[in-house]
Amino acid sequence: MSSFWAVTIEMVIVAVLFLLLYAVTGLFLVYAERKVCAFIQNRLGPNRVGPYGIFQTVADLIKLLFKEVIPIKNADSFLFNLALT
Repeated sequence: MSSFWAVTIEMVIVAVLFLLLYAVTGLFLVYAERKVCAFIQNRLGPNRVGPYGIFQTVADLIKLLFKEVIPIKNADSFLFNLALT
């Protein structure tokens, strides 16, 4: 294998590891934010999906990916699409 491909593969592996690190950090921070908000509001917080609710963010992501946008016939299409973003 040439040194070019070795360096390219190494950079791709490092990039994937960084993305995974930031994704896991983001998941943990969302979980921590929900738990802190629940504590402040005197409630339990996420506790439905997985042990102690640790998979709630993943469940929310899956729900968001499967949502269907139903356009309204008489609505202003520009404002409707603007509200979706």
